[in-house]
Amino acid sequence: MNARVHAEADFAKETMIECPQFSVKKKISEMGEDDKQKMKFLLSVIDATGKYLKAKGFDVKPLKIKTVSDAEFSVEGGKSGLGSSAAVTVATTACIFALYGITDKETIHKIAQFAHSAAQGKVGSGFDIAAATYGTIRYVRYSPSIIDINENDIAKIIDKKWDYEIKAVEWPEDFRIVVGNFLGESASTSALVKKVMEFKKQHLDEYSQLMKKLNDANTRAIDAFGKRDYEKFAYYFNEGRLLTKELGEKSGVEIEPTKSTLLIERLVKEGGALAAKLPGAGGGDSIAAICTNEESENKVRAILSAMPNIKLLNIRVENTGLIFEHCSKSENE
Repeated sequence: MNARVHAEADFAKETMIECPQFSVKKKISEMGEDDKQKMKFLLSVIDATGKYLKAKGFDVKPLKIKTVSDAEFSVEGGKSGLGSSAAVTVATTACIFALYGITDKETIHKIAQFAHSAAQGKVGSGFDIAAATYGTIRYVRYSPSIIDINENDIAKIIDKKWDYEIKAVEWPEDFRIVVGNFLGESASTSALVKKVMEFKKQHLDEYSQLMKKLNDANTRAIDAFGKRDYEKFAYYFNEGRLLTKELGEKSGVEIEPTKSTLLIERLVKEGGALAAKLPGAGGGDSIAAICTNEESENKVRAILSAMPNIKLLNIRVENTGLIFEHCSKSENE
């Protein structure tokens, strides 16, 4: 995705965070609880990177950190569901580590996973962190037990082998993606996931069977996409979407509300989209459609732009993840 979060860091006398998106420019020592909640992902990154660097023998110093998010991450004061928390976590981790001469993506990815997990209460698959780091990928999550957010020696966690699987998947040049943001609607990923986890706890067998079906559908969809069998991809993609909707219904959360289901079906039938769904954890932040040609893209855009509660976002798919810009490795002074 070409929408990005830009982060920069430098050494300072006291750690300060500047984040125009949330109208925050304060030293951490001056932040109230409201500011800390807004900045929880950045604060988690600062804590995690600091502990890791100290464990590695670096002289850790206070920092001045600034993050600027592209407009597509925030629409009319709400979040667009494009993974802004993951993007800011990865970008901030990378810019802090670059000050100490660490630029390898594996270490950045692991620390970002740790920090994001700690800030979000150990919920989520970690896919958005992996995608923000590596770009368009096929991803199998790490075992949640690998991350112990209570472990003081973070280096032990980061330096050991993780069992995630990441493989690059090239996005076809002729494919387009259309994303529309639902104005005035926003979903809390952590709140949605917690309700799903409650369902899992109370109905483990049913949850396990449903997740097995979902994982199978997603695996088949990704395999078909890699083989350029787009008809089969669309079939299994849609099957996975419906299973996710079923999971939401059984958990008592609207992962895919009925009104969104009707719109998705319209984008496919009338707009000619190959597939469509609510991205991320669902819940109504945004809707995304995959189109295989310009004609379909224009039809989908026309349908979405005619709806008063949807704003089209100006984004496209990019295969590249984390990028270092104007980065010079600083010596640990």
